[in-house]
Amino acid sequence: MDALADQAAKSRSEQAERMVAQLEYQLQYLKLRASGESPEAKKLIQTNEKLRCRRDELKKQLEQLEVRNGAKLVPMPETKTSALPSSAQIVPTKTTGTEIVGAPPAKKRCVSAAEASGLAEPASSEPITPAAPAASPAKSAAAPAAAPAAAAAAPASDKASKKKEKAAKSEKAAGGASGGKKQQEAAEVDFSRLNVRVGKIVNVRRHPDADGLFVEEVDVGEGENRTICSGLVKFCKLEELQDRIAIFCINLKPAVFRGIPSQGMILCAEMVTGEACEVIRPPAGAAIGDRVTVPGFAGEPDKQLNPKKKIFEKLKPDLQTNEDCIPCYKGSPFTIEGKGICTAGSLKNCQIK
Repeated sequence: MDALADQAAKSRSEQAERMVAQLEYQLQYLKLRASGESPEAKKLIQTNEKLRCRRDELKKQLEQLEVRNGAKLVPMPETKTSALPSSAQIVPTKTTGTEIVGAPPAKKRCVSAAEASGLAEPASSEPITPAAPAASPAKSAAAPAAAPAAAAAAPASDKASKKKEKAAKSEKAAGGASGGKKQQEAAEVDFSRLNVRVGKIVNVRRHPDADGLFVEEVDVGEGENRTICSGLVKFCKLEELQDRIAIFCINLKPAVFRGIPSQGMILCAEMVTGEACEVIRPPAGAAIGDRVTVPGFAGEPDKQLNPKKKIFEKLKPDLQTNEDCIPCYKGSPFTIEGKGICTAGSLKNCQIK
């Protein structure tokens, strides 16, 4: 810390020396202009004196801020300022107005407000030569005034960076939680998500605008019948479906078939070739409204399946009849607890849909 403080003090000392040299040069120029007793020269002298006072005030404020932030102040060594050599003279010219005769050549370089106020180190150790002898008072005042603004901006920048880091951590944590939720959801896609109930077709008719559809009124024990459309025209006669007991999936999102809404789906076993299809029958003694489950896949069904997640489509490959024509999910039979298992007529190793 002491080495850093010494280095900072040395840097500020060098900057102060260069600034004093620049001011002395401007003072000589102003004295030359003042010899004519012009109002403009007097005004420049007054402005220069104000700027010098303002510089001293800002320097004190900067030292106070450094002490407040824990910096250790080291007394500046007394050094000779790099004033103009005694042989140098200022003479007027036609183009620039003045010219220094006998002064060593120096490269011109723009100086930032931070360098002028001592907040930043200069880009090189070369002496600073003003671009023009008489600088605008407004521009000269802007350089020292930037010191407190820059000092105040530093804590704000730190706060902003901390907020960004905190937001990034929160976003990462949220992303991890979201990913875990998706994995959990994917792992829980099984037959228990379906709400399959025993129902009775109390009325059936042909769809007026679709030759391949029946429109069925089904009682599933809810107190109000559901309207369900099924494409069984080429597999069953209308009379065979009247008062038929079957099983229905009733938590699919309602769909509209040629103007008639369908509030569920009758489950059937169908050959891959589409040549035959049979309605799945519940066991004897099953009551309207009984739920169909599969052993080993316990859980409450969704209130309504989200079609975007395609739950039923993901389950379809594992919904098949076995060698004994029993409808199964992953080899486990469709069961009504305490009453038995469902059957699918004479179709074995067929898709359930």
